[in-house]
Amino acid sequence: MAKATEAARYPRADMSERTSSPAVPRRDAGGRVLRLTELSGVSLAYLVLNAVGLGLIDGLVVVLSDQKFGSSSGWLMVILPGLLFFDDFRGWRAYRVRYLVAIVSALVAIGLGLVAAGLVSGLPPMASGGVGATVAVLTYAPLWFLGIRWRTGDRPEAT
Repeated sequence: MAKATEAARYPRADMSERTSSPAVPRRDAGGRVLRLTELSGVSLAYLVLNAVGLGLIDGLVVVLSDQKFGSSSGWLMVILPGLLFFDDFRGWRAYRVRYLVAIVSALVAIGLGLVAAGLVSGLPPMASGGVGATVAVLTYAPLWFLGIRWRTGDRPEAT
């Protein structure tokens, strides 16, 4: 009886309405991102979040060792955007051409990111890698989004 009154005082949340997909970027029923602006914006937000986290971790390493600040690779900033892109890649599982689009987009994006990082190679590794990662992510997003829709003939619905 004590359990019944405790359950009445502390009702459980109804988890049936919740989904595991994030609210932003919005996705269709297949799990595909609906808008390029949202994909690019969330990718950029994830880059900033990773940059802050990388800065904190690098600062902690500086305090605990004799390394200089900025010695971590800035390319680590692509972790969260990469997971976002992979999640969208999974949404296109019905199309085998997704592999080709993803590989070509990644090669172009990484190539441009390496060129950008090379142009600022005098900066610490965190900064030059961060520039390269930013260029790579902001290049990959439109190449992937537009490329997969072009190759599959899928057109986003106008809302």
